[in-house]
Amino acid sequence: MASEGPPAKKKKKMSVWEQPVSDLVEAGALWVPPAQKERVLRVYGGQSFNDFDAEWRLNEKLGGMFPSSFQTMVYCMNVLAEEDNPEACMREQFDKLGRGDDISSRMMKDMFNLVQSCVRTRLGERVWYV
Repeated sequence: MASEGPPAKKKKKMSVWEQPVSDLVEAGALWVPPAQKERVLRVYGGQSFNDFDAEWRLNEKLGGMFPSSFQTMVYCMNVLAEEDNPEACMREQFDKLGRGDDISSRMMKDMFNLVQSCVRTRLGERVWYV
């Protein structure tokens, strides 16, 4: 009888913040407006939210209450949901990330949008700040 080798290892399921943006979009776990989709996938498709945290310190800029920007965003959105106008609070946070039109401001806003959209996509919501 021929040996079939060791049993195949189970593939560990990656957390949302570990998966490339392109995989999240393809799986329907992250909504991106059609007008932005091609650019977003070209620029950020191969990156994960962990990459945003490591390279751009996004989690730190969001308050860093949890190990990843995704987890921190979930927490912040839950807290803001208790406010009188949670959408205005989210807009205020978005506006704080980048004042001006330089490339780093635009990138921070894109990353904020990607993370918040991923949280909202799970709730069936489609929101993208401009």
